[in-house]
Amino acid sequence: MKKTWIAIAAAVAALGGSAFAAGAGHEHGHGHSPWTMDAAQADKHIEMMVEHILPDGTPAQKSRVTEIAKSCFSDVKPIHQQLQEGHEAMTKMLSQPAIDRAAL
Repeated sequence: MKKTWIAIAAAVAALGGSAFAAGAGHEHGHGHSPWTMDAAQADKHIEMMVEHILPDGTPAQKSRVTEIAKSCFSDVKPIHQQLQEGHEAMTKMLSQPAIDRAAL
């Protein structure tokens, strides 16, 4: 049971690291950002990461960790989109010749 929770924590941490890297404007170490993927690509990426993190896990463990990771990704992706839109809006405001402090 303890190993299962460690594996789940590792999978969530891997996704969190991907989210942080994407949010910071850097791509994930595999040469792509999970936030720019469509749902099928993201699912494939998550499955690959679970295999990498949990190579000796049982099929049931891998299935459960994959399910948790996909759920986390689905929950966080809209938040990431909002942050990205806010970042783009702020960048646009800060690139203007005169900065509107109230709007910023």
